[in-house]
Amino acid sequence: MAAKYKLNTSKADREFWIWLAGFFDGEGTILVSKYSRNRDGMLRVVPEVMASNTSKPVMMNIAETMDMPLSERKREDRKWIYELRIRKHENIVLFLEKLIPYLRIKRVQAELLYAYCKSRNERNWHRAEYTGEELQIFNKIREPNAIHGRSRYEPQPSR
Repeated sequence: MAAKYKLNTSKADREFWIWLAGFFDGEGTILVSKYSRNRDGMLRVVPEVMASNTSKPVMMNIAETMDMPLSERKREDRKWIYELRIRKHENIVLFLEKLIPYLRIKRVQAELLYAYCKSRNERNWHRAEYTGEELQIFNKIREPNAIHGRSRYEPQPSR
């Protein structure tokens, strides 16, 4: 369903993107997952950019400004959570083009995902095999997201 939407960047001014970059650094997530399709065993890599928050007005403002759908779900014994998910390669590229200049915390991951989605868009990505570079980007994006001791990412000691 989300793939039907085309991200609209024309409603947002520079201040919106600066604010959203700060919000995304704190509340956003850059994900990539992979699986093999059952019908043909072909490897699939699925990128996703997501922001979530318990403030419906804040999330509605973001969704309406970009003409993207907002989903909501109730967590058990907790508040409602509102999520904006972007999965379409073209939309991820548009989103990250606007956000990357202002990101601080998630900038490296955003640049990697941007490069991955841009590479896939330049080819017929539905049928194209993954290049070695694309798979390498996939692995680099996943490193900081790994949790519970599974990450190969090690922060540099502070000076």
